[in-house]
Order: sequence, then C-alpha cells, then structure tokens
Amino acid sequence: MISLLFIAFYDFRYMAVPLLLLICTIVISFLRLILLNNYKQGLLFAGINITGCLVIVLLSFLVMFIVRLKVFNPLNVLLGTGDLLFFPAICFSFSPVNFVLFFILSLAVMLVIKPVLFRSKPNFPLAGGISILMFIAILAGMVVPFSLYNDTYILNLLYH
Repeated sequence: MISLLFIAFYDFRYMAVPLLLLICTIVISFLRLILLNNYKQGLLFAGINITGCLVIVLLSFLVMFIVRLKVFNPLNVLLGTGDLLFFPAICFSFSPVNFVLFFILSLAVMLVIKPVLFRSKPNFPLAGGISILMFIAILAGMVVPFSLYNDTYILNLLYH
C-alpha cells in the first residue's frame, strides 16, 4: 500500500514514476493475489483482468485512431509508459468483477478530475490518481468486511 502512495507522489510531483517502483508494486500486487487466493484462482483472476485491461486499452486506442484518422504512437500522447506499466498492478489487485468496476470508475473519476485540477496541462498523472483510488479501495477493504478478491457481494447486489 505504501508503494501506491509513492507512485501518487512521484506522478503528481514529477509526472513520471521510477521503473523500479512500478516493478516493486507489480510484484507486491502479484504476491498479494497469490497469498490471498489459491494459486490457480489467482492466476485465473490475473489472466481475466489482464485480458480485460488489454481489450479496454486497445479499444481506446482504436477509437482515438478513428477520431484522428491517422496512424500515431499513443504512448506519451494518450497514455504514458508509466501508466501502462501500472495497469498490471491494478489487474493483480482485484477479482474480475471488482476489477471491471474499479477500472471503469477510476477512469471516470480521473476524467472528471482532469479538467478541474489540470486544466492548463495537456496530460495528467493517471497512474498517480488511480493509485490513490486503489489505496482507498484497499484501505476500505481492510476496514469494511469486504474482499477485493471475492465477487459474491457485488453479484448479490446486482441480482437482488
């Protein structure tokens, strides 16, 4: 959890996150996933979440390609390299339904916050903002009896 706060600090302060910090966060997230679930279920969650993340990112790039009507390199234009390297840490931190909810809601929150806080800048610290929201989600999961790796609660809310 501390690594999430460091990511937020570096991203908001310098608009860059050290590669070693991102790697440590990914490793910690993966180990937490494996330790809090059994090995097979953890790998299944990781695979589903990474696939979902890839689909969302690729569809976003496709939409931007259609809007711009030309081929361009989306790295450091739409998403920074650090933002993309932070996505596996998110994928390893949630069960599939929780991941989809968190990922979409956090991107929506960042789209609302961007014009308010970063009006004059063309880019904004996406990894830093999502890491703060992820820190809050993990902290809430510790305080409230709610597991980020169990979809049962959310699925019950949807069906009842």
